[in-house]
Amino acid sequence: MFKISGFMDYQFLKAGPKYSEPDEIDIHQDDPVNIIYSSGTTGLPKGIVHTHYIRGLYCSTFASSWRMQPESICLHTGAVIFNGAFMLMMPTMYLGSTFIFGRHLDGRQLVEIVEKERVTQITTVPAQMIAMLNAPNFSPEALSSIEAICCMGAPLHKKHKELWNRHCPALSTKPTD
Repeated sequence: MFKISGFMDYQFLKAGPKYSEPDEIDIHQDDPVNIIYSSGTTGLPKGIVHTHYIRGLYCSTFASSWRMQPESICLHTGAVIFNGAFMLMMPTMYLGSTFIFGRHLDGRQLVEIVEKERVTQITTVPAQMIAMLNAPNFSPEALSSIEAICCMGAPLHKKHKELWNRHCPALSTKPTD
């Protein structure tokens, strides 16, 4: 039987108790919870360690910023290993909302999913925002469920933002008194 020092034998684990509680561990707010990867917009790509405290803030602060609620339907269009995913995924888990992974979708597919699922919050990149504008099924009615969009990874050119604001004025930023 092949054994590696420091690891338990698979057959031993398999034969062990079926319903035992795991040992309790102390988790502190400054303990690392995960490593995400930055695309390197401020330098070279790098891993960034996040603590339990920071991830807790992601849950509450972004839920509030996104105006989310348990009934929210959230769509993320990028890779889950990048921090942009956590900006929407963490508050979605915190509230028990619905989270949809939508990678590698063209503009037509994105409009279709938003309309069919009644997506309320979405994270995307400029290329996908432009693809939705140019999709044959694009219409303000199809996207009327969206309450907030976070476009990241690169700047959304002014002409495209103005098109969004013109076609979907409910999504444009309005000054508050």
